[in-house]
Amino acid sequence: MEVSDSCFLDDSSALAAFQVLGDLSPKREMVDGRVWVGRAIVFSLLRKYPTAVQIMMH
Repeated sequence: MEVSDSCFLDDSSALAAFQVLGDLSPKREMVDGRVWVGRAIVFSLLRKYPTAVQIMMH
């Protein structure tokens, strides 16, 4: 599926860490092993944690 304005996170530990840090809402839940995150939030996380976030594109 192609969603041009969103990215997905497929690591439940990373989701939990971002929720503890307050960067993602604790209301976000994984569905089918993924949680969708808007691109603006993803780039914000990339700027905040440049050595911990990796974006894959295909």
